[in-house]
Amino acid sequence: VVFTGATGSLRGKPPFVAFAQAKAGVRMLAQSMAREYGPKGLHVAHLIIDGVVNGQRVNSLVEVENLKGVSVDAFAIEVASLHDQHPSAWTHETELRPYSEAW
Repeated sequence: VVFTGATGSLRGKPPFVAFAQAKAGVRMLAQSMAREYGPKGLHVAHLIIDGVVNGQRVNSLVEVENLKGVSVDAFAIEVASLHDQHPSAWTHETELRPYSEAW
């Protein structure tokens, strides 16, 4: 099970207080599920995406030339790598961000 989050799950800032609260809740749910179901063989991960996922929908809504975001392919590769991890070395939380994202 992979939950997607944002940097807001780690720290909030105005005017995104409600967003941060919701994302922090998702992060806590992922941690709780990992603790409960991990010993039963279910890999639960929280994937923080710090930036826009640059896919078809975003490209149809945003008219920014050379939009720098996380590519859909890179996102898919990361999720697949979480899926393929050996149970002796599961990652619970990881962050993806494009090189241009200020953090």
